[in-house]
Amino acid sequence: MIHEISASPHAGRRSLSAEATEAAETPVPVIGALPQSLVFTERAVARLRAFLAGRGDGHFRIFHSPDLGVDDVEDHLAALGESAAWEPLGALSGGEPLSRITHGRSGARIWPGGVLRLARHGV
Repeated sequence: MIHEISASPHAGRRSLSAEATEAAETPVPVIGALPQSLVFTERAVARLRAFLAGRGDGHFRIFHSPDLGVDDVEDHLAALGESAAWEPLGALSGGEPLSRITHGRSGARIWPGGVLRLARHGV
């Protein structure tokens, strides 16, 4: 293929730094599907944020860690001076809430999805 250029290829173009600045300030559009795990996580956090805000705790930070070691927190409520109970958050998209199952020496246990507010401890 033969290509003839009658003018400089850079004629009329802005500087590269101006283009880079504009590109950095312009958000990239989402093309295609987002990962399901990202969408699920963001929806779950939004649901939890709404729950917290409705109870005056919208300033709480939300973390996730599978190693918190609070699987048996209900067994220690009396020692903590708390009388809390799990409150369901409901399903994210019209389905059913997700439950968790754990297994240990004493057998399997199902943990319903929801929120456990320890008011005395501020968590």
